[in-house]
Amino acid sequence: REAANFVRLTFWSVLSAPLWIAGAFADGDTRLLLWVAAVALDIIFAEPDRFEGTGRSPDEMLADTLREGRVVLGYAMTFDGHSGQAPCILHPLGLAIMRRDDSAEEPFFRSTGAICNLSVLSEAASVSGFLNAAPDPDGLLRRAPVLIARDGHVYPSLALTAFTSVFGTRNVSLRVANVNSSSLLLDNRTVPLDGRSSPPRIRSRVDLPEPEAPMIASVSPARTCSST
Repeated sequence: REAANFVRLTFWSVLSAPLWIAGAFADGDTRLLLWVAAVALDIIFAEPDRFEGTGRSPDEMLADTLREGRVVLGYAMTFDGHSGQAPCILHPLGLAIMRRDDSAEEPFFRSTGAICNLSVLSEAASVSGFLNAAPDPDGLLRRAPVLIARDGHVYPSLALTAFTSVFGTRNVSLRVANVNSSSLLLDNRTVPLDGRSSPPRIRSRVDLPEPEAPMIASVSPARTCSST
């Protein structure tokens, strides 16, 4: 395993070194182009910017930047029975689901609504992902869902969307083994998930019993930010 890690680190060092060196001698947008593979925004732009001047608003200028690509917008799924904002432009995942039998329960939390970004920003961005996560009973955050279902579609997390954007993932599928176990297939990569589409908890060296799965948290409007 140590040899494999050494090879992996060496590969990434050799691959990224020319980009970092070239970026050091570049300026402005050229440096960002060389240094940044993707930008994931864990901010929800749910309200218009308080712009009182003339000309184009900051939200419109931000939308122009988003149209250039390589930016992932974040939003929040809700589970309180309310549909949330309307209209809400999200980007579902083209996910193929493989089961041993059709009676198997789909391993997703099911959202009832969403707190999303301004439509001008959501239309400009080509990709987005949800921000939801919930700590364990002891207050530590050990895992977070990477897939959530809503209105017949499956949506990816911000982290999963950023990963697929950076690596150009084309084929995404979910293999459901049983109600407690599934695997997310990203081209030639396999990510083990539990019964609610979350990576397994990080365990200590002492094999402790698994605590009960927490309810997923919702992000309230009070924690969102307007664009600046």
